[in-house]
Amino acid sequence: MSETTSAQVEDQDELPPETETRHVRRRALVLALLRDHLGKYPVGGKVPPVATLAAELELPARDVAAAMATLDELGEVVYGWAGGKGGAHRRLGPREEHPRDVLFDRAVRAGIRDGKYEAGTPLPTSILAHQHGLAVQMVPRALRGVIRDGLVSFWDGPHGPGYYVRPVRDASS
Repeated sequence: MSETTSAQVEDQDELPPETETRHVRRRALVLALLRDHLGKYPVGGKVPPVATLAAELELPARDVAAAMATLDELGEVVYGWAGGKGGAHRRLGPREEHPRDVLFDRAVRAGIRDGKYEAGTPLPTSILAHQHGLAVQMVPRALRGVIRDGLVSFWDGPHGPGYYVRPVRDASS
């Protein structure tokens, strides 16, 4: 497998501007470069600011910022958030919960435990996201823990595609 370089990112500028391919390829290459570069920082450790990362990678800061936002959305980094204060960037572990998702996760678990969300019913993800200050596109990241624990799954249920509460398994069966 060949290593992605900043020169490959610059080569994308030579594609015809009328196609979205140039933009998509550039974003994918920057994301791959950044992901690889962040591998040198320990999980849970601080990551430098975007300007520093951009200089290290020899890429425009706007491209690195967009890639960091994508990695934040995927739950691989915490980008620009620390208890409501900007500027704290760090790598997350594979099973580590994103700080913005903690209250969302707790609310879903409590709702299931207390019977507010019954087995087979869809979760009101848009409402929950709004209540917990998350963008709707962050819901899959926020639900990773309850999905992993078998409490919720995504499927095309009786109310259409969505996140549904799974039946609780009896420990005796």
